[in-house]
Amino acid sequence: MRFVAKDYGPQTHVDIKLGDLVTLFVGLNNTGKTFVSRAIYAILKSCRGGKCDVNRLATLLLNTSIASKQDLCFVSREFHGKFSLLLEDKDLKFRVRIDYDESRHNPLITEMSGKVPPLSSLYVPAYRVISLGLLYMFAGYAVELKDMMLKLASQITTAFGSTEKRELPIPQISSTGLDSDLLHVLVRSLLSTLKPILEQRQDTLEAVVTTLLPTLLDLATAMGVVRKVGVKDHIKNMFKDLFPEFPYRVPWWSHGVKVKAREIPSYLLSSGIMQSLPILCLLNLALIHIEQGYKKVLIFIDEPELNLELMRQIKFSETLMDLVYTLHKEGKSISLIIATHIDFVAYSITKWLARKNLRNLAKVYEFKYDGVEEREIDEHGEVKLKTFSEAVRKMFFEEEFIEE
Repeated sequence: MRFVAKDYGPQTHVDIKLGDLVTLFVGLNNTGKTFVSRAIYAILKSCRGGKCDVNRLATLLLNTSIASKQDLCFVSREFHGKFSLLLEDKDLKFRVRIDYDESRHNPLITEMSGKVPPLSSLYVPAYRVISLGLLYMFAGYAVELKDMMLKLASQITTAFGSTEKRELPIPQISSTGLDSDLLHVLVRSLLSTLKPILEQRQDTLEAVVTTLLPTLLDLATAMGVVRKVGVKDHIKNMFKDLFPEFPYRVPWWSHGVKVKAREIPSYLLSSGIMQSLPILCLLNLALIHIEQGYKKVLIFIDEPELNLELMRQIKFSETLMDLVYTLHKEGKSISLIIATHIDFVAYSITKWLARKNLRNLAKVYEFKYDGVEEREIDEHGEVKLKTFSEAVRKMFFEEEFIEE
């Protein structure tokens, strides 16, 4: 899959191809990593069956509350006054082109050739990851939901750590590309819980509506699947590999005598688990989408390293790649697009690829203020990332470091 952007965000030109297994966007803050991943996600989410939902496209490109094509001027105003986006896949035989120029009478033009096949695109935005998405966003408007949210977090975490086996139903793909039945059940239960609050505070209703973006709907659906039907074995094993210490236990003394360890309540989650749960929930949903008949699932993860200590960052990266490659060998086409400015995450993945001799299934792009460059992975898993070498030299060999 190829993506080309001109005059979009901080970059004047981007031309990249996604890797079959993983694509890494690495670089400094404010160089356009999220702009690019968000644009690919927005096109896949908005353009289906030969049609483009322009309002959804605008909402996703702006990554804000419900928007329309008139709002797209905000994307271009601070940069070049215009932009163009192109996404195409020769194997899947589709091409989508979007041109925006605020100086034209009709500033937005969309062109499509072929039909975008059933592709599932799921996104984990960095700044919402720790908040567990949709339900925790309600907390800013309705403090009364605190107990319900803590209970939900506990239920989801316990589901990952449980040994209970349940059969997962396989519903049909809906025309919108969403699991509408599961989604409606979850939203109805949420609104039922919120009803007494909504009757007292009308402003909460507006807040709820404007935060129900497609990104959060996906996360709400994924969380609903975990609560209602359970966790696939692949994802459960990944959770246990990442957090073997769960459920947490603490030594307990009674009358000065040490007794059996007491289990810490699961709703007192560490920031590391809170960081990882939404990603695991969406991976779980991705497996179900494959079983439903989606040709491919693309999972966009923005800065997965937040709130994970260094060794856990490496463990998470390697475990994630183990999972995706295991699924790849089983014929389940799940591809990762990871944006990060932590080079340890990038190196963990490139070293893993070299050990498995799978460098041909990956792409690495370094985002800099003056452009985007593809980086080759050598046989040892090394990639020449300028930010990494400078940081290491400055940290450990400061007397040898010379600012360029």
